[in-house]
Amino acid sequence: MAAAAQLSLTQLSSGNPVYEKYYRQVDTGNTGRVLASDAAAFLKKSGLPDLILGKIWDLADTDGKGILNKQEFFVALRLVACAQNGLEVSLSSLNLAVPPPRFHDTSSPLLISGTSAAELPWAVKPEDKAKYDAIFDSLSPVNGFLSGDKVKPVLLNSKLPVDILGRVWELSDIDHDGMLDRDEFAVAMFLVYCALEKEPVPMSLPPALVPPSKRKTWVVSPAEKAKYDEIFLKTDKDMDGFVSGLEVREIFLKTGLPSTLLAHIWSLCDTKDCGKLSKDQFALAFHLISQKLIKGIDPPHVLTPEMIPPSDRASLQKGKE
Repeated sequence: MAAAAQLSLTQLSSGNPVYEKYYRQVDTGNTGRVLASDAAAFLKKSGLPDLILGKIWDLADTDGKGILNKQEFFVALRLVACAQNGLEVSLSSLNLAVPPPRFHDTSSPLLISGTSAAELPWAVKPEDKAKYDAIFDSLSPVNGFLSGDKVKPVLLNSKLPVDILGRVWELSDIDHDGMLDRDEFAVAMFLVYCALEKEPVPMSLPPALVPPSKRKTWVVSPAEKAKYDEIFLKTDKDMDGFVSGLEVREIFLKTGLPSTLLAHIWSLCDTKDCGKLSKDQFALAFHLISQKLIKGIDPPHVLTPEMIPPSDRASLQKGKE
């Protein structure tokens, strides 16, 4: 890392109560180092996409050791702040003046989150939605959709910079089909009005802004997922992206749960009945195991819709059609 960037960061972040508070949340034992799994789980609360977070990690973990010291964790926090404010994620951005990063425990409606996104109130208020719906209808939607050509003049009318409007479109076209439905259009309008109020447009769509009609819930929390993914990577010895019954047998039995119960959990999570578990299925299996161990909750007879791993939903849906 450039010495100048590191020096400026020392001056800007050390002693900053917000940065210090975040650091204490991940390094609870005050060991002077933060493990990759703990850092990943915490940084995910920023609402930034995994691709951006991966870049942030690579820049902060300069020698690739998988552990951050306090200074490097501050670098990661500052890069999160840059990304949240629409700045480039690079070491050269470290010298720029940005407000501290925001994570899910803050009060901004754009960054509120919880374990279950489904329970979040939509950030678009009903009275605003009615206003946006009226604009939507005035643009002559076809089959409930507006093409980019019809939305473009409305966006340009805001006089916001083209790069900001491009991001507004990317975030609001949640289905990535090149068109906006009524709810997606409301998201676009909400983001435009936020930008006009000088609130930065986020790099990824925060959970509270995803319309209820578009929410895909999953019972495994991001923090759990990060933890189970790490176990998965150690267990997937042949690195084929799946773990076999043989590979997980020892870990499952170490939980102390009856083998019949473990076999039931396996069959629930092996949704394609192929004798292997993907990373998402493995996380679900461990979630069900931990629910039984910690809370005494038995696994269900069949998976509820929100339990089905997101990566399995499309194929299972096709199978039903």
